[in-house]
Amino acid sequence: MSLTRGKSKEHIQSYLASIFNDRVIESSGRISDPTIKKSRAEALADLREHDRFIWEPPEYKMGSDGKFVLDEDEKSVVTRNTRDPFTRPYIRNAVRYLFLEDLAEWRKFPKDSLTAPQLAFVVTLVCFL
Repeated sequence: MSLTRGKSKEHIQSYLASIFNDRVIESSGRISDPTIKKSRAEALADLREHDRFIWEPPEYKMGSDGKFVLDEDEKSVVTRNTRDPFTRPYIRNAVRYLFLEDLAEWRKFPKDSLTAPQLAFVVTLVCFL
């Protein structure tokens, strides 16, 4: 697993500027160059604060009886929506570069459906970048 993750991480690091396309990442030169590593760390530093890669489920209003409060449509009243502010575009871009592009690392995998373990792997990989 660590060898696969390492090889995939190297593949993705060559596309970091495209995966994290809202950030300025120095990408010319070797990915092991200390200047490139520093640029990458600075560009991605704020994503590590406050666990911004963790998905949080919605919270629902509870009544005094300990049951969910329902609205007129018999649906639970949401007090806080799902929070997934940063991962979606980055994960989507990483999946594209690992599985879907013509030069993808794992382009031979079936493209019609991705499995939960594949997505979990990509999420973990992107979190470690």
